[in-house]
Amino acid sequence: MSFNVSNRFEGELKKRIDQELIRLHEELGMGGAVKDYGDYKKYVGQIAAMTKVRDVFCDEINKAINEG
Repeated sequence: MSFNVSNRFEGELKKRIDQELIRLHEELGMGGAVKDYGDYKKYVGQIAAMTKVRDVFCDEINKAINEG
């Protein structure tokens, strides 16, 4: 039971993170949201952090839930 719930949670979380990554990429690509280098760094940092969460932490958390 918890295996299915944790897998569904992980899948839904990754889907939401992917949606947010698309939004951030679009805002960064349009240039309207980026007024200076500080804004650019903010968007790039958010993209990097969310990508790391999706690629690394989601899998680790799912393993921890299933083991514990």
